[in-house]
Amino acid sequence: MSLGKAYLILYNNAQLLGWSFILWETAYGLVVRKDATNVYERIGDVVRLCQGAALLETVHTAVGLTKGSVPLSFLQWFGRSNVLFLILHSIPELQRHWAVPVLFIAWALADICRYPWYAAALVGTPSKLLTWLRYTAFIPLYPLGIFGGEMPIIYASLPYLKDRKLHSLEMPNRFNFAFSYYYFALAGLYFILPVAFLQLYGYMLRQRSKRLSVRAKKA
Repeated sequence: MSLGKAYLILYNNAQLLGWSFILWETAYGLVVRKDATNVYERIGDVVRLCQGAALLETVHTAVGLTKGSVPLSFLQWFGRSNVLFLILHSIPELQRHWAVPVLFIAWALADICRYPWYAAALVGTPSKLLTWLRYTAFIPLYPLGIFGGEMPIIYASLPYLKDRKLHSLEMPNRFNFAFSYYYFALAGLYFILPVAFLQLYGYMLRQRSKRLSVRAKKA
């Protein structure tokens, strides 16, 4: 086994463990504690670690360790990271928002289906169950993450972004350039996210049809 393959197996299994822990802690808060509003306080560091490390997937593609599109990989990473790092982590008032546990559960379930498939594909052919989950779980989870998690959090962040001018650059400055993160978030909420969702969701559905039909023919 090559060093690169061994590294990728280790990376995928580490992410699987991390997101499994996130799912367990979020579900435990909902089911046992009957309160998941403090989930960010309890496991926010772990979520940021796992999501931050996921940028490596863009690097893996860029250096040829894995196949795929570098821009698409980065945009998928940035979509989550924008909400996690630039909004949730920057606005403490939103960390107890009802959409946070929804977001974490959707992300965790999606990644728990992804990473075992990647690891299995490195050493052989993933099982039918893993393949089915890899190309089916996104059907409910992707809309849940976007419409039940990311968009409500972005919407709730708008007053804070506007009042505090977070992540914004105002004139005059030495760069002679102005940027309003508030308007960026506004555009993301009402235009970028919906359009990106339709494009990516359609792409994933086509990939699902292609992968599962090929698997069925081989069987």
